[in-house]
Amino acid sequence: MSHVDTTRIQPIWFPNQRVIRTVLQSTASTLVTLAGLAGFLVLFTPQLLEAIREILPPSWYAWGVLAIGVLGTISGVLAKVMAIPAVNAFLTRFGVGSVPASQLPQ
Repeated sequence: MSHVDTTRIQPIWFPNQRVIRTVLQSTASTLVTLAGLAGFLVLFTPQLLEAIREILPPSWYAWGVLAIGVLGTISGVLAKVMAIPAVNAFLTRFGVGSVPASQLPQ
């Protein structure tokens, strides 16, 4: 197992802002996807929506909102973990860190 020398990796700029952006991006993309799905269902399958409305209780909608919040939170936690210098150094070796591989000292 190789040791990752984190002293050579440039620090991540604005790690907290990156987490906030990740939460907002994942929540917004989930909402847009759900809105698109709802729009599709309204246009193409109104009978299906009527059937679902009769079957699903209103509490399911609250669970849907909770699921979107949980997705945003998990995305933020993962972004925060990826901002840890050792994790960033590992990811940078594969070209997916926050520092371009070309900026690494040779």
